[in-house]
Amino acid sequence: MQSVLTFAYVADLYMSEVVPTKSAATQKDNKRELKNLLDFFNDPPAPLEDIEPQHVRQYLRERGKTAPVRANREKALLSTIWNFARECGYTSLANPCAGVKGHKETGRDVYVEDDMFAAVYAKSDQPLQDALDLFYLTAQRIADTLKMDERDIKDGKLAVAQGKTGAKRRIEIIGELKVVIDRIAARKAGYKVRSTRLVVMEDGHR
Repeated sequence: MQSVLTFAYVADLYMSEVVPTKSAATQKDNKRELKNLLDFFNDPPAPLEDIEPQHVRQYLRERGKTAPVRANREKALLSTIWNFARECGYTSLANPCAGVKGHKETGRDVYVEDDMFAAVYAKSDQPLQDALDLFYLTAQRIADTLKMDERDIKDGKLAVAQGKTGAKRRIEIIGELKVVIDRIAARKAGYKVRSTRLVVMEDGHR
């Protein structure tokens, strides 16, 4: 162990021991988030036990000038790394992120991690899973996803008219998206009530 334990040291341990157990997308996010944290807390190298709530507040203020939502995510990673350091016995000090308010976010700013998405998906019924799959694979808004219709499929492409912007998109139906749409069609074929919408309830109604 280093004679002076720095944030960078425990962050590196966290990245090598914990992050590899996360999803690929979360690993990518954490690496990007840590880079920004190190730009602040490792220039010059900050001893772990010198980091106080005021420094977290300062980080949020500076980083928030250009990326307030990402600043919140980076603060969350800092907090997680600190808790990891406590569990491993590298510090006994309270988490400096505790009580430090992040930037205000609107609903559209909330970033859903892969593990959170998977947890919701696992608890969902089939219609909601259909909607989540279409939402994830087409990258359209939820409202536009729910309006997707069989009649919008032509020549192997799904036409989408975005409700908010009015923009029109033609999304090629290949790969996982084709698997999902074929699955939906097979399920709907057994319903007595017939709707052309892709996302329907288990009784066939919209």
